[in-house]
Amino acid sequence: MLQANFVEMFVHGNLLPMHARTLGRQWREALADSTPLPPDCAPLPSTALLPTSVELGGQPTRLSGVAVNAAESNSAIELFMQVGTTLSLQEEAQLLVLAQVASKHAFHVLRTQKQLGYVVQCSVRSVGTSRGLTVLIQSSVQPPAQLEAEIESWMREFRSGPLAELSTSSFAEYQSAVSALLDEQPKTLQQETSQIWGELVEGTYRFQHEAQLARAVRELELTQVRSPLMTSDCHRGPAFATDDLRLPLMTSGCH
Repeated sequence: MLQANFVEMFVHGNLLPMHARTLGRQWREALADSTPLPPDCAPLPSTALLPTSVELGGQPTRLSGVAVNAAESNSAIELFMQVGTTLSLQEEAQLLVLAQVASKHAFHVLRTQKQLGYVVQCSVRSVGTSRGLTVLIQSSVQPPAQLEAEIESWMREFRSGPLAELSTSSFAEYQSAVSALLDEQPKTLQQETSQIWGELVEGTYRFQHEAQLARAVRELELTQVRSPLMTSDCHRGPAFATDDLRLPLMTSGCH
């Protein structure tokens, strides 16, 4: 493994430049007998957009797995709706606000009303380089297949109800909450380092991305959040199709 390698180092925090250079020199000396591996031989992981259910004639793409444990009474499902791999600031802002609106209703319906499980989450998630909306339920009362049906039912209810009826004033409150969270400064060195390192590793170098995204959230119109992802007649792309990828990750225990 040490015959050829590719190492990146990032020093951040209470360390003088001379000490950072010393660390770099120590690494180079430790790997002196190795051959540098060209960067193109260690590419970043990539993610492909899978076919939409529209492209597959109405059948969503699924990846499922069952982990059987006789001592485990819980089951779980994650329904991940892939949006895209390269989102503009406006598209990412749409997704963040939409998730904020959806999460409250998902918890109310799936957790409080239907009591499907003590863990119910709806949020934005990154899988590799793709971004999307995910719904997660951990349950002791229903198997994954039934949980998936309940999520589908909730999505239809959310589209025709809370999303369609969202008022301008309520939308402004969601905008304010999301933008305030994005504008919040890192509270620890670890949080700050994590943000910078992510941009370095992925080669995006968007060091002002959070601030720019907060501004994009504040500039959104209500119609932009009503139309994406949750509208059933959309297709993949800027419209964020509901009929885009359906990728349930199912893990179930024995009841």
